[in-house]
Amino acid sequence: MSPQGRGPPPTYATTDPRQDRTLLHRDKNATRQCMICRGTFSIDKTIRVRCGHRFCPSCFTDLFTFATRSEANFPAKCCKIPIPLPDAHPHLSNKLITLYSEKSKEYNTEPGRRIYCYKCSAFIGGDWVTRTTAMCSMCGDRTCLKCKEKYHGSDACRTDKELEKTLELISKEGWKKCPKCGRVVDREKYTCRKM
Repeated sequence: MSPQGRGPPPTYATTDPRQDRTLLHRDKNATRQCMICRGTFSIDKTIRVRCGHRFCPSCFTDLFTFATRSEANFPAKCCKIPIPLPDAHPHLSNKLITLYSEKSKEYNTEPGRRIYCYKCSAFIGGDWVTRTTAMCSMCGDRTCLKCKEKYHGSDACRTDKELEKTLELISKEGWKKCPKCGRVVDREKYTCRKM
């Protein structure tokens, strides 16, 4: 109920957290709208980000979860302003914080320098990389840095017949590799966002 006793409780438009506390003392029913689901929640049940917008706990968690699933959505942001992970810590599970931190390392590695396990496809960060191999922290197998296949010691890398056919097709069709990420694109029809 509004202070006058009629209609829904007021939704105040302030973005200053000090004003939020003042409003909560004045009106225990003060609410805010979630930026994503547009639901109305008590001020103390919403999460305010640096741009001043607010999220309900469920949508805030979803925002960080989606950021871990696609590099295009990373980092989690509102109004194009990244939401720092330390600001989000109190509102996220430890599991999501760990996953987000791992994805941050992966996505902040230049695409052409990323190494993935040949066996389980997990990203292998710098701490697990030597001059010739990369050890997967997930499955424990080692990947050859040169051929990106199972580590084979001092034996020469096997030639990949399928890869050779693919490279021939790329050359024949006039496709190009993006110099930044290494992806192959047909410049006539498609482009890489990094080109």
